[in-house]
This record gives sequence, structure tokens and C-alpha cells, in this order.
Amino acid sequence: MGEEVFDKGDSAPKPKRKLTQKQLDALARGRAKMEEKRKMKLDKTAVKEGKEQKKEQRATKKERKLEMEALERIKVRERARKEEEAKGKKLSDWEEKRLGILEKCPTEDEFNKLMRALDDITEEDILDDEKLVAKLVQKQRELEE
Repeated sequence: MGEEVFDKGDSAPKPKRKLTQKQLDALARGRAKMEEKRKMKLDKTAVKEGKEQKKEQRATKKERKLEMEALERIKVRERARKEEEAKGKKLSDWEEKRLGILEKCPTEDEFNKLMRALDDITEEDILDDEKLVAKLVQKQRELEE
């Protein structure tokens, strides 16, 4: 009994199903439609990827810009600090020279005259070498008169 159920016998295999021309045309249209949908999906993903790449590029460009701005601010601060140091050094050098000159005065009267003359020299004059030289020459002429 069990053999009869599973015994297929010597029957010939069924031939493949034959489709009509109308069915073949419909199948071809369906396949073309699916191919088009796949292409559209690929195009959409390509467009989406392109947008994402542009977005990433904008983000990296913005990051680079921020980094450059930060570096520029650091450079400006560093330049300002160096200028301030140079200014401080120039002023302290001037003060040392001024005191050295005043110490060499033999009399109190000369000391007072020279002190008033040197007190007229401003910080702006000290920082500009040409102005300082011109002012010193002017004060020297005034003292000689």
C-alpha cells in the first residue's frame, strides 16, 4: 500500500506550460515595468547619496572654515600679545635710559630742567622712533638756549 502512494510509475514528465502570445507580451511589459522601477529606485538612491555627499561636503567645509577662523583669532591674539610685549619693552628701555640720563645731571637745577623736558615726551613719541628723535632734538635745542 505504501508503495502505491509513492510510486510514480513510468509516466512521462509533463511538458512545460505553453504561454499564449498575449500572456508573453503581458509578462514582458511587467518585467520592463519592474526594471524601470528598479532603475528609478537606483536613481533615487543615487540622488539621495549625492545630496548626502553635498551635505557632508558642506559640513566639512563649514568645519574647516570654523577651524580657520579659530586659527586666525589665535594668530591675531598672538600678534597683539607680541606687539604689547614689544611696546612694554620699548617703554621700559626708555625709562631706563631716561633714569640713566637724569642720574648723570651734576646739579639739581639741571636735573629739574631735564626732567621737565623729558616729561613732555609722550608714550606715543616713545613708540615711534622718528617722533622720539625729533622730540629729543627739539628738547635739546630748547635746553641749549
